[in-house]
Amino acid sequence: MKDADNPNRDRVHGIGELEVVFWEIYATTACNLQCTYCYNEDLQHKNSEPQYTVDELVSFLKKYGKKGDHVSFIGGEPLIRTNLGKLLPGKFSPDILSKLKHILISIDGDEEQNDRFRGRGTFSKIIKQLEAIKPHFHGKIIARMTAAPDNDLEKSVKALAALPYFDTIYWQYQNMKNFDNYPAERKWKELQGLLAFWLENLKQGKFLHIQTFVSMVIRLLDQENNQKYHNVNYTLPENTLGCGAGDHYVQIFTTGDIYACPEIVEQKNNLMGDIRKGIYRSIGLKDFSNTEKCFRCEEFRICHCRCLHCTPEAYCTLIKRTIAVLRDALPLIKSLIDSGKLKREDFYISDQLEEIF
Repeated sequence: MKDADNPNRDRVHGIGELEVVFWEIYATTACNLQCTYCYNEDLQHKNSEPQYTVDELVSFLKKYGKKGDHVSFIGGEPLIRTNLGKLLPGKFSPDILSKLKHILISIDGDEEQNDRFRGRGTFSKIIKQLEAIKPHFHGKIIARMTAAPDNDLEKSVKALAALPYFDTIYWQYQNMKNFDNYPAERKWKELQGLLAFWLENLKQGKFLHIQTFVSMVIRLLDQENNQKYHNVNYTLPENTLGCGAGDHYVQIFTTGDIYACPEIVEQKNNLMGDIRKGIYRSIGLKDFSNTEKCFRCEEFRICHCRCLHCTPEAYCTLIKRTIAVLRDALPLIKSLIDSGKLKREDFYISDQLEEIF
């Protein structure tokens, strides 16, 4: 049997031509920071150590994985776990760095904004580590920030873009329980400024990989031209979330349970199986009532729903407005590609960060 014909993978996803699955392994739920917006704070002292052996993990991945899949370690803070041996070294030696394709750094903009959310001194520590890593690492370094209501998205992203370390900038809006007083209009002004900044750089032939905008443009180009502007060989079916949660993006929790989404681990409607008994179900948009409105949305083909469990109207409005601006900018972007000022390859989804917001 060919590796690509592995029947076990049918339990992971329903996309026959899917090339890769993304396995995210919880090295720990503990963390040495106390970020103000953390969605995992309730887990920090619960199931903090993996309750399975490395051999059991390897056996599971051999059963359901195939060559080309992506494996990453998350938390908590995965690098505080130094006892996983060769799977997760405590220090990034040049030899280890040479084996990695991506390093995702959690950082929220300039020093003032980052340290306000993540703690005093964390920005300088991050920069120090980046300076140590950069000469030895030849993959992509991704800046991952949380867009909280009380930070300035435009200021934060511009600050990160000005640093000489990051190949990609990616953010996710904070999931909250209450959106009654969410400053939607102020956040839209920040997005407008950032969109203008990004498009002006494109006009000058400077491509900034701001992932949210790139993801939207890729799908808009696909929709308009009925062709692929990216290097992933599939089209999302109707029931698949934009980020792939539960379909080709899978969490292996410290208990050994398999979940669709890292923000709602330990919830039964998010459970897909466990590493000892295997995967028995995939999870899609129709498994969550929160997503019912998405199927009626005029921008569903571009957005594919923001989140399984948190899609407030304020975020939907921001997403639709951003898509509208980028749709109007498509003729400009296409002309820049056709003229050679930009490379078509710039718009590949090379980092597999597909979620819109």
